[in-house]
Amino acid sequence: DSRRRSACDLVQGLCVNYEQSVTSICGNYVNILLGEYAKNPSQEWKKKDAAITLVLALSAKGSTRAHGATTTNSLINVVDFIGQQVLPELQSGPNDGAAILKADAIKFASMFRQQLPDDALSVIMPLIINHLGAKSYVVHTYAAAWLERVLALKRPENNSLYRVPPAMIQQHLERMFTGLFQIMSKQDYPENEYLMKCIMRVIVSAGHGGVDISNITQTCITMLSQILVRVSANPSNPQYNHYLFESLSALVKFVGGRTNSSANIVNTFESLLFPPFMDILRKEIEDFMPYVFQIFAQLLELRQNGMGLSNGYKELFQPLLDPALWMSRGNVPALVRILVAYLKVAPEVCMAKLQQLLGCWQSAYSTRSTESSSFDLLSVIVTCLPLQNIQQFLPQIFNLLLTSLQDPKRNTI
Repeated sequence: DSRRRSACDLVQGLCVNYEQSVTSICGNYVNILLGEYAKNPSQEWKKKDAAITLVLALSAKGSTRAHGATTTNSLINVVDFIGQQVLPELQSGPNDGAAILKADAIKFASMFRQQLPDDALSVIMPLIINHLGAKSYVVHTYAAAWLERVLALKRPENNSLYRVPPAMIQQHLERMFTGLFQIMSKQDYPENEYLMKCIMRVIVSAGHGGVDISNITQTCITMLSQILVRVSANPSNPQYNHYLFESLSALVKFVGGRTNSSANIVNTFESLLFPPFMDILRKEIEDFMPYVFQIFAQLLELRQNGMGLSNGYKELFQPLLDPALWMSRGNVPALVRILVAYLKVAPEVCMAKLQQLLGCWQSAYSTRSTESSSFDLLSVIVTCLPLQNIQQFLPQIFNLLLTSLQDPKRNTI
């Protein structure tokens, strides 16, 4: 609700019915502002700041958060403006000149990311990666947000393909992670969700594109686990924490989950993640526990190739059956997933605790919100364990199911 924001809204409103006139009038002002800036860039940087903002207001007729500008002013060539006024700001060093012009340039390139041709995208991407090294919080945050949004873009003509090809991601992969982790590794740096979301997006985009990220996995998992230890002391930013766990999950999925992944990779993940995860469970940090159970389940699923249970998983099994854990409904889907993984990897361990296991199923089944998860667990119990071992419990199970079918509250569609 600033005067600048109000002025931009006014310009966009006038463009609805008087696009040609407003574009012509404002275009003259833009030329005057840029001319004054060119005469004395170090002193008149505010003039270019105003000019970029005005062109942005004139050009973007419709936009969404996911895609940037969806419709543009046909009287303005935004690609030419990027080449003439935005690119020079990006080509200079990340800490050279006015920081606000760097932020303006990245913001403009972000708004019109859909309109950038592929050759322009390949030029701008490494320049914005350089700006992850900016001292300005706003500039490196804008740079991370730009990378995240561009990596998420899909081609309009083929929604199954991403705008940024795997080869380009591979080319800049190490530089992106280096830039992001250099910022976030500072002890006094705040929890910036835009940077963490960018890390998540880089991992996911590389994984979907088939890019080999195994060479940076050790660095990623080490840095992320260090950050996890730090935020566990005082969880305060839910979005940041969500993207942190999503990043860890994506690493497990795309590195550990490859068909040619070795036992060494699985052991590396477990050795780095078990200590902070177990600390979270001991401290009962409720916000983090569902994430921890889900990633534990992912790691355990990697052992379905005959690796068996590690000592850590042997110690973890009994606490998972604690009824108090199942009372928190937010834990149930993740707990079900990890128990399903135990049943598939080590059914003999589950057999010894079958009665408690069925108690967990009954607890999940007793509440409508977790009923579907309970069936996921029951179906795996029935298919993974020998019939003769569960046969004595089948009458009770069927009785409970059939009784529930007679309850009209449980059968409303």
